This record gives sequence, C-alpha cells and structure tokens, in this order.
Amino acid sequence: YTTLFRSKILWNFIKRALIFILICSAAIGFVLYSPFFVLKHVELKGAKFLTVADVMKIANLYFDEPLFHLETDNVTRRLLGDLRIESAQVVRDLPNTLNIEIKE
Repeated sequence: YTTLFRSKILWNFIKRALIFILICSAAIGFVLYSPFFVLKHVELKGAKFLTVADVMKIANLYFDEPLFHLETDNVTRRLLGDLRIESAQVVRDLPNTLNIEIKE
C-alpha cells in the first residue's frame, strides 16, 4: 500500500465514524427531547387517602416534562419525605406514563 492509498482509507474511515456519531447523537437527542416521551399519565396504586394530584405535588411532578429527565430515585425520596407515605416505588412506563406505588 502506498501512503496516498492509506491516507484515503483513513480519511474514509474518519468520515464514516463522524457520520455514525452524528446519527447516534440525533437519535439520542430525539429520544431525550421528543414530545412523544413526556409525562402524560400517572398511575397511582396503593393510595387510600392521597390522590394523584396530592402525590404529584409532594413529588414535585408536572405533566409534559420529559420523562427521561425525571430521576425516579429523587421522586421516591421526595415522596418518602411526606409523613403520610410509608413506602414508595416509582417506575417509568414508556412512552409517557409514570407508575407510582405507595403504602400509606
């Protein structure tokens, strides 16, 4: 192989790698910021006295916020900070639902 041939191979490899990285970045950006993956529904299980609105206020949750930006551990921690809630489990249910199970 000549030096010119090697440099063409290297340049083609670099171009393909950059295109691949660009496509992956666009796909990740779409998933993270797409209106398809925003909070639209909250499924609440185990609540006897608290409503979905109460739990959302305690957990500082808002509809239409990106679901991937919600840190479920932090949501659980905020819920457990309320004295009425003994235990809590928070799970994302894609594309737009948050399942919250609590024990009062």
